[in-house]
Amino acid sequence: RVAGLAQHPVAEVSCSTYSVLALTTDGRAFTWGDSDGDALGHDEDECSAPRWLDAPSLRGQNLAHGAVAYTNAAVATTDGRVFMWGGNAWERGIAAGRAARGPSEITWSGAPPCYQCTSVSLAWRHGYLLFHKRA
Repeated sequence: RVAGLAQHPVAEVSCSTYSVLALTTDGRAFTWGDSDGDALGHDEDECSAPRWLDAPSLRGQNLAHGAVAYTNAAVATTDGRVFMWGGNAWERGIAAGRAARGPSEITWSGAPPCYQCTSVSLAWRHGYLLFHKRA
């Protein structure tokens, strides 16, 4: 149970040094902590209680897995889409050059279309996407 999320059962939590990402059983993301590098994905620089990440790019998405590390965060949806936000310290800035704050969908090459991303993991200057073959 996560304080401040009593009405929203938590399915998964990811923590970094300064911020927290919680995904709820209904597929939403909540973030709180210090937004160093836009790690929280919303306009508050510091947020002491969970705040729903109500970003236009995530509306209608069913979030399945998420990760937060240092200044970045990412989520994978149940249909294999991946959204990232933050300070671009991951892999030389996977979202480098984008003007928008908050979650942006990322794409990749090299994975055949019959595979979808099912999980994300982030750390300092690197991260991983886990793919599975679609059923």
